Amino acid sequence: MSAEESIALNNIMSSYVSTVSGSDVITVTPSTGEGDVTISHAIAAASGTFGATSSQTTPGFGETFTVPRLEFNSTGHLQSATEYSITIPSNTADTTHNGLMSY
Repeated sequence: MSAEESIALNNIMSSYVSTVSGSDVITVTPSTGEGDVTISHAIAAASGTFGATSSQTTPGFGETFTVPRLEFNSTGHLQSATEYSITIPSNTADTTHNGLMSY
Protein backbone atom coordinates (compact mmCIF):
# COMPACT_ATOMS: atom_id res chain seq x y z
CA MET A 1 0.00 0.00 0.00
CA SER A 2 1.39 3.39 -0.94
CA ALA A 3 1.71 6.26 1.55
CA GLU A 4 -1.15 8.11 -0.20
CA GLU A 5 -3.39 5.03 0.02
CA SER A 6 -2.54 4.64 3.70
CA ILE A 7 -3.47 8.27 4.42
CA ALA A 8 -6.73 7.87 2.48
CA LEU A 9 -7.58 4.70 4.42
CA ASN A 10 -6.81 6.42 7.74
CA ASN A 11 -9.12 9.29 6.80
CA ILE A 12 -11.93 6.88 5.92
CA MET A 13 -11.46 4.89 9.16
CA SER A 14 -11.36 8.01 11.35
CA SER A 15 -14.70 9.14 9.90
CA TYR A 16 -16.36 5.78 10.77
CA VAL A 17 -14.61 4.78 14.01
CA SER A 18 -14.92 7.25 16.85
CA THR A 19 -14.13 5.08 19.89
CA VAL A 20 -12.29 1.84 20.43
CA SER A 21 -12.46 0.48 23.98
CA GLY A 22 -11.70 -2.71 25.83
CA SER A 23 -13.01 -4.61 28.82
CA ASP A 24 -11.58 -6.30 31.89
CA VAL A 25 -9.56 -8.76 29.74
CA ILE A 26 -9.14 -6.72 26.54
CA THR A 27 -7.10 -3.52 26.55
CA VAL A 28 -6.78 -0.96 23.76
CA THR A 29 -3.74 1.33 23.80
CA PRO A 30 -3.13 4.11 21.28
CA SER A 31 0.40 4.16 19.90
CA THR A 32 2.48 7.07 18.69
CA GLY A 33 1.66 6.38 15.04
CA GLU A 34 -1.29 8.18 13.44
CA GLY A 35 -4.39 6.03 13.79
CA ASP A 36 -2.51 3.06 15.27
CA VAL A 37 -3.76 1.13 18.29
CA THR A 38 -2.58 -1.99 20.09
CA ILE A 39 -5.25 -4.48 21.20
CA SER A 40 -4.14 -6.89 23.93
CA HIS A 41 -5.72 -9.83 25.70
CA ALA A 42 -4.98 -10.45 29.37
CA ILE A 43 -2.79 -13.42 30.22
CA ALA A 44 -4.78 -16.36 31.57
CA ALA A 45 -4.73 -16.91 35.32
CA ALA A 46 -3.92 -20.58 34.84
CA SER A 47 -1.61 -22.43 32.52
CA GLY A 48 -0.18 -25.89 32.13
CA THR A 49 -1.74 -29.32 31.93
CA PHE A 50 -4.22 -30.50 34.52
CA GLY A 51 -6.06 -33.73 35.18
CA ALA A 52 -5.34 -37.30 34.24
CA THR A 53 -2.02 -38.15 32.62
CA SER A 54 -3.83 -40.01 29.85
CA SER A 55 -7.26 -39.84 28.25
CA GLN A 56 -8.47 -43.02 29.98
CA THR A 57 -7.59 -44.67 33.25
CA THR A 58 -8.91 -47.70 35.09
CA PRO A 59 -7.65 -47.48 38.66
CA GLY A 60 -7.53 -50.62 40.73
CA PHE A 61 -8.06 -51.11 44.46
CA GLY A 62 -5.92 -48.64 46.42
CA GLU A 63 -4.85 -46.63 43.37
CA THR A 64 -5.14 -42.85 43.06
CA PHE A 65 -6.09 -40.73 40.05
CA THR A 66 -6.60 -37.02 39.50
CA VAL A 67 -9.49 -35.03 38.07
CA PRO A 68 -9.39 -31.35 37.07
CA ARG A 69 -11.48 -28.55 38.52
CA LEU A 70 -11.74 -25.57 36.17
CA GLU A 71 -13.20 -22.21 37.20
CA PHE A 72 -14.30 -19.62 34.64
CA ASN A 73 -15.08 -15.92 35.07
CA SER A 74 -18.23 -14.15 33.87
CA THR A 75 -16.79 -13.67 30.36
CA GLY A 76 -15.98 -17.37 29.94
CA HIS A 77 -12.24 -17.06 30.44
CA LEU A 78 -10.40 -19.67 32.47
CA GLN A 79 -9.80 -18.18 35.92
CA SER A 80 -8.10 -21.07 37.71
CA ALA A 81 -7.36 -24.75 37.37
CA THR A 82 -6.66 -27.17 40.19
CA GLU A 83 -6.45 -30.94 40.57
CA TYR A 84 -8.18 -33.22 43.02
CA SER A 85 -6.82 -36.66 43.88
CA ILE A 86 -9.26 -39.53 44.30
CA THR A 87 -8.17 -42.79 45.89
CA ILE A 88 -10.09 -46.00 45.35
CA PRO A 89 -10.49 -47.88 48.66
CA SER A 90 -7.96 -50.68 49.00
CA ASN A 91 -10.26 -53.20 50.65
CA THR A 92 -13.70 -54.63 50.19
CA ALA A 93 -16.48 -53.72 52.57
CA ASP A 94 -17.64 -56.05 55.26
CA THR A 95 -19.35 -55.66 58.62
CA THR A 96 -16.19 -54.22 60.23
CA HIS A 97 -14.45 -52.37 57.35
CA ASN A 98 -15.41 -49.55 55.01
CA GLY A 99 -14.58 -50.20 51.36
CA LEU A 100 -15.96 -51.38 48.07
CA MET A 101 -18.69 -53.98 47.91
CA SER A 102 -17.80 -57.34 46.39
CA TYR A 103 -20.19 -59.76 44.73
